[in-house]
Amino acid sequence: MVFRDWLPSVIQEITPFVSSEDIDKGDRWNIVIAKELENSAFGILCVTKENISAPWLMFEAGALSKTVGKSSVSPFLFDIQRSEVDEPILQFQSTIFEKNDIKKLVKTLNEACGKNSLSEERLMKAFDVWYPTLEANLNAVKSQDVSAIGSSISASPVFQSLNGSFTADLSPPKSETLRDDCIKSGIQAIFPSREEDGKAFHEEVYRSAVKSKETSTKVDLLGIALQFLFDTKAEINVRIKEPLASPNIELKILLLDYTSESADQRDKIEQEETKTLQNIKNAILRGIPALVHQRICERIENSKNDSFKDQVKSAKKVGGAAFNNLNLNNLDFSNLDLKNPVLDKLAKELKLQVRLYDHDPTMLLMRFNDSLFVEQYHFGNPDSDGYAHCIGKRVPVLQFTNTAKAYRYLSAHFDFVWNKSKTKDVTNLVVQRGLLKCRQIGCAICDPVGYIQQTSG
Repeated sequence: MVFRDWLPSVIQEITPFVSSEDIDKGDRWNIVIAKELENSAFGILCVTKENISAPWLMFEAGALSKTVGKSSVSPFLFDIQRSEVDEPILQFQSTIFEKNDIKKLVKTLNEACGKNSLSEERLMKAFDVWYPTLEANLNAVKSQDVSAIGSSISASPVFQSLNGSFTADLSPPKSETLRDDCIKSGIQAIFPSREEDGKAFHEEVYRSAVKSKETSTKVDLLGIALQFLFDTKAEINVRIKEPLASPNIELKILLLDYTSESADQRDKIEQEETKTLQNIKNAILRGIPALVHQRICERIENSKNDSFKDQVKSAKKVGGAAFNNLNLNNLDFSNLDLKNPVLDKLAKELKLQVRLYDHDPTMLLMRFNDSLFVEQYHFGNPDSDGYAHCIGKRVPVLQFTNTAKAYRYLSAHFDFVWNKSKTKDVTNLVVQRGLLKCRQIGCAICDPVGYIQQTSG
């Protein structure tokens, strides 16, 4: 807090952020801080004798170094000597409570402001004017019982974000024991439920999907129908699907087999609340094919030659009416050619695979390169008599970092279902349905002939 109030007096371009003060009640602190980190050019990590061994201090130091880089992070050692500091804090160039050292820090912060930085003459004049205020305020803090200062400096670190520089204090949740346990377990975020906290959950899924698109990594999805992604009528899925539609991402999707006993039983249990069988069929016939269509268009637009276009033309000739006549009331693909080599080749180019599993669904699982989301499914409803609904989206969703043990075990769960349980591969079906969508809408990119016919008609 002392730094947050003081820094803009010296460098007006700086807009500090301290999470204990600058996050509104009700906001998800981890998401707000993640956004602040993305927009920050420098971080100040306040270190005291009281917090130096705290697990969350190590977590925050790592978060800063990954986001703004080691050269743009400076621990401020308050009432503690450099000789008392160990890794990972030791890897950063620290600042101590001494005028010349703080002056060096201020110069570095000014440089981080780029073209909006002050001239050295103006900077030094401002520093000399305002340093006595900082010194007096820090000495006042130092003279207090630091255990009573709370989040201001001792009980939690502060990384200050200045307009680019950052001052963030990742102190919530209130219980340090709970916070430490979450960090040790690799829990990055807890969403009360998709029903109650859907907006925050979707926002974090979107962020992970964007990162996967930018880094061209894998994404694995396991659910029943994944309706929040593949319901073509739902507005919420449009933003999330945008990065998932990129062929830069190698995408694997596992849905419940709508012909299985498990799906039939779940459909009965849910009664009229949701329609399991219809939702799964809708994902196969419409939702995922819409994503296929987007991938085809992006590949064509980014292709340097016509080879991929030729593949698309060849694939459109496969299947014909047998694929086109499928609908929600008639989705029997037992006689379809789902292993056609032409469609196989196109699916590989699109980096997409879709399978159906037939055992009881146990969880929603979304694996990204940097984190993993998981929600447990359950059959009992404490508010329902008799045959309870099979419920999803009403229990907490946990987000684990990719270094968590749980990430490894839950990844193994997905891999087991994908590789060893009884599944049906419907990749070529959704690819062919995606090609059908190209023709149906007369896409100017992937079906120019149909586009010309529609526009001329």
